Amino acid sequence: MATGSRSHSDVSADPFRDRLAVINGLRGVAILAVVGHHMFHRHLPDGLPGVVVFGLPVSVDALIQAGWLGVDLFFVLSGFVLFLPYCRGTRTLGGLADARAFWRRRFLRLMPLHWLCLAVALVFVLRGDPATIAFWTDALLLATGAFTFTERLFFPLQNFVLWSLGVEIVFSLVFPGLVWLERRLGMGKLLLATLALSLAVRVLGDDPRYAAGPLEVLNPGKDNLFGRLDQFVAGMALAAVWVRRGPLGPAAARAACTAGVLLVLLVAFAWAGIRSELLPRAVVPFTNDVLIAGMAALGYGLLSVDRGLWHRVFTLGPLQVAGMMCYSLYLWHTMVLRKVPFVANDQVSPPHLVAAVLLMLVLSALTYRYVEFRNVDDARTLFRGARSTRPNEGGD
Repeated sequence: MATGSRSHSDVSADPFRDRLAVINGLRGVAILAVVGHHMFHRHLPDGLPGVVVFGLPVSVDALIQAGWLGVDLFFVLSGFVLFLPYCRGTRTLGGLADARAFWRRRFLRLMPLHWLCLAVALVFVLRGDPATIAFWTDALLLATGAFTFTERLFFPLQNFVLWSLGVEIVFSLVFPGLVWLERRLGMGKLLLATLALSLAVRVLGDDPRYAAGPLEVLNPGKDNLFGRLDQFVAGMALAAVWVRRGPLGPAAARAACTAGVLLVLLVAFAWAGIRSELLPRAVVPFTNDVLIAGMAALGYGLLSVDRGLWHRVFTLGPLQVAGMMCYSLYLWHTMVLRKVPFVANDQVSPPHLVAAVLLMLVLSALTYRYVEFRNVDDARTLFRGARSTRPNEGGD
């Protein structure tokens, strides 16, 4: 996810003038969690330390296995950054012309890098037969984002993480309609309706009668746009609260950060309990609601602090840069890991691991600079974290 530095944002002509440092940092945490999960979750050594707390396995293994939750954070942040300029009044969605302008910006933001990575995947990763109709049909579905509506291609073999980008593309198409609904219903009603809709979709989509095979983290039934829409709208709600009510006080902000992290950890360990059958499968659809609450609390708390440990950690320069590059990192890392054999004798081979990381970083840096932000004159701004956390200095 889906899921770059502003991989899930609507970028203006000068995308670096108006940024929120902690949003960069949160994206950095999300992409590191996802990449770490895909690198190590199948190759963790036995006997990692852990304890059982209130019936839940608490361990390093559980955290790495739950690294995919970074995609959920991408969706929440996407709703936040897209809705923020409309909350602040720096952009408007008053009619079809404004919607077309929004769609154009999103198209230019998301699709060029998607098409480049898709072309590389089709040629080098999963070689098909260009002489067949199926090859071109799949390529067309993948190139347009329509693959999201198919069960067979929902997790494309060419690059399975494209599922979240497909969800992101569809969300971008309906975003102007959500803004219209927010104006007429109010954010509270829109959020409650979306939470109810998405929960119903996840309950149905995770029912063993409809979800094929054994328990999986993801499936097309519960992880389509309607099953994830509450995460995007929660991000929109966070933007609305942040702009309209302002920052929390210092003590409340620290408490929100702590509560947010604890709730996210609770979901991570709950998934470990679900996999080990310590918790019933029936709790799966509800983990999203707990996760949304945790991510919203953490986001609001971090946006409200401008000093102290929480602020220093989430505004670290390297973490911000990772977050700023997360779109490129996200699309490249799975293809690189698939082609670099860094596992030998069921153990991670350090030389191959280093080679994979370096190749991923080089490819990501190149496309971040020359595809994502090819029109930015000063490349130094692309690799420098922001300092701003206040709403009058933040950005979309």
